[in-house]
Amino acid sequence: MHFWAAHYWEAGEFGVNRDSISIQSVTTKKGPLCMACICDGGYMQKGEIVSGYVVEELTKWFYKEAIPMLQINLFSRRVGKSIKRIIYTIERKLKEFSAENQVPMNYTLSVLLLTCKQYYVFHTGDNRVYKLGNQMRELTGYRRGFYKKNEAFLICSDGFYVRTPREVLEELFKNRAGLQKTGVEKRLYEVGGRNRQRGEKGAISAVYVRRER
Repeated sequence: MHFWAAHYWEAGEFGVNRDSISIQSVTTKKGPLCMACICDGGYMQKGEIVSGYVVEELTKWFYKEAIPMLQINLFSRRVGKSIKRIIYTIERKLKEFSAENQVPMNYTLSVLLLTCKQYYVFHTGDNRVYKLGNQMRELTGYRRGFYKKNEAFLICSDGFYVRTPREVLEELFKNRAGLQKTGVEKRLYEVGGRNRQRGEKGAISAVYVRRER
């Protein structure tokens, strides 16, 4: 049993990608664990530095805190407290940096943490996290729950979903059982390319994750 992921990540008109993504997957004695996150640094100056810092700190958190906790207990309630604590620390340091350098900063963030049966989601801002089952269900705020083996997850920034109707996304990714990584990547690129043609100028990011036996 393991997780696999496909992603789409493209810079916008600024020439640098102010979205940052991280996809981490490991195998432990309790089974596979996966973390995927997207941070959108927005249109502010140094947005790529902000988003890069956020996902770097979350990646460190995954290895230093999340994995040890989940190896003890796959259903630990401590995970929620831990992720809220790291987000609070990140925000505090960004505010200090912003004040010292007189640079306004903002970002949006979506984090998905998966065990073999359960998901944890932390979400803030206008990114999106979808659970893809019989229907496409949007997950917001901080949530935890169980998922089925034939379900998958899609995380995306506003550049990916704003110009694409929800029903189009649902149709593209509804055949999850038969979708392999190359097929998913093709569909992600299809959405991204159409959005560019429709006038999207910002960064476009998306990550698709599913569990495979």
